[in-house]
Amino acid sequence: MIKTIHNRKVEYLVLLLLVISGCNYSSLQDNQIPADTNDKIAPSSSIGPLSTRQTVDRSTISTEQQIQRKIALTMTRTDSIFDAMFFFDHDLNLVNSIDTETYPYLSSMGCQVINISDDQRGFVITTRDFNGNILKRAVALEKRNKDDRIFGYSISPSEQWIAYLVITGDWGMSYDEAEIQDVRLLKIDAGIPQTAKLLTIHGGARANLVIWSPDNHYLAYTDFDENKSVQAFMYDLLTGESLQISHFGNEKETEQIIDLKWSIDSKYLAIATSVNVGKKDGKSNTGAVHLFRVSDNNLQTLNLKMKDVRNAEIQWGDAHRLLVLLITQKNIQTNPDFALIWFDVEKNAISRKLTQMELGINQVFSALPLTDDLNQTLIEGSSAPYLFIYNYEKGELINKEQKLMDGLYQFVETSSGFLRSPGCKE
Repeated sequence: MIKTIHNRKVEYLVLLLLVISGCNYSSLQDNQIPADTNDKIAPSSSIGPLSTRQTVDRSTISTEQQIQRKIALTMTRTDSIFDAMFFFDHDLNLVNSIDTETYPYLSSMGCQVINISDDQRGFVITTRDFNGNILKRAVALEKRNKDDRIFGYSISPSEQWIAYLVITGDWGMSYDEAEIQDVRLLKIDAGIPQTAKLLTIHGGARANLVIWSPDNHYLAYTDFDENKSVQAFMYDLLTGESLQISHFGNEKETEQIIDLKWSIDSKYLAIATSVNVGKKDGKSNTGAVHLFRVSDNNLQTLNLKMKDVRNAEIQWGDAHRLLVLLITQKNIQTNPDFALIWFDVEKNAISRKLTQMELGINQVFSALPLTDDLNQTLIEGSSAPYLFIYNYEKGELINKEQKLMDGLYQFVETSSGFLRSPGCKE
């Protein structure tokens, strides 16, 4: 799914309005794959039992790397119920745009666009290329509770599994109750209705996150631990085991997980956290980025301390580079500020940090790497021309005074903002 730097309450309200307005979710044909496709997803083994034993060593796993990435941007029209998704090639030339009633999902390792619709019997998953051509369509039938409400999806890179966020209850529940989301895992194209595997065995987590590793072996998610502290967990598809990989929190501090991101070789999971340090206004949080190494289950805190954290979004370059968009706010009365941080994982040190004043952009909503070496970064800002490219070697915005893409500039001016999706690699 598409990550945003938005207040989580706003995200929840948007999803709530979509469900209430009855956004044309497709009905499923009983136990059938729709007739307009000849492609079927290969069968896979069933989900194994959930346990908390150690996972197997995958330190030898490698992922082929390419230098440049394609980009897809999704915008919500202010005058329509439709979203528009724009597709750009490696050189940021506009390839195509499509309208969609539901939020599309971009496969990070295949550059395919996935739309998911659902009803009480399960999900329809439609895969398209950047030109909008349907490549395949599959279904995941489920034995579902009638009170289940789905709030987010994530398809495995193999397209054999769907992980999703769900809340069970009536619409009269409080916001705090509705923000607690369970994670379930369901096999795609099984042919018969299934009971999804519940991964959040401790009751779900607040504003949950579900992130697949690019090698298709792991699903990272958040859940409460036995002490009701939010922790990061990792589910191994091969062993059917779940491992708690963090042990945050103590009696004086409340640590929240605000982002999870896998490295492109699936060897590391970056975890951004925010801790309320108990100041009187309750708004001044410290933040940190932690790195989990799969080969030995080691979790270390990087030398990347952050103050007054409101939110943070992590993006990986190659396996040794991180880009962190940090949103800060000293208290609720002040306007949010931001900083872009380039971090060298091998050296455990900041390579470069740029503040709002240094970049000369009033506000930044997202930052997407265009290259694995993080030399070029696409930045969405609140002032014209709205989309910027920062060149690391030159140390400057290379299009500060000009429109970035013909036809997109006017649309940005009349849209309510981006629902970002990461770059993808073919």
